[in-house]
Amino acid sequence: MPAPRGRTLVLALALPLATVGLTLTGCTPEAPGPPPYPERGCYDHLMAGEPDVEYSGEPSELGNLEHWSSTDGSCTGRRVERSAADTTLMESPSKSSAEFLCRTLMGAPVRGPVDDVSGPWSPAFGPGAFLCGAV
Repeated sequence: MPAPRGRTLVLALALPLATVGLTLTGCTPEAPGPPPYPERGCYDHLMAGEPDVEYSGEPSELGNLEHWSSTDGSCTGRRVERSAADTTLMESPSKSSAEFLCRTLMGAPVRGPVDDVSGPWSPAFGPGAFLCGAV
């Protein structure tokens, strides 16, 4: 004899919510995608006196950042010369992975720190953005 309808509902509610959602919809949750990466454009450094940077929009490409003498987010004035490491923004899920990618891209050991630069510019670059260290 089939169970009364109310009893079935009570049993379904006793299951963990994720299981109920999967059972009722038949869907599996999607894996999270990569973090959003910055768009091409000019970024103002949040520390007073630090130069603006212009990002080419090409992640993990050697020299994808240009530094400018402006400090107001306009990316104007003269171009400020920096090392290849200081002009390369790397997209990576972790600092250790970024170090490996920087080393591979530049063909030289990374001697300085690989800096997480997700926050010091406006707008922020977001998670997973690393500036290659000095080579």
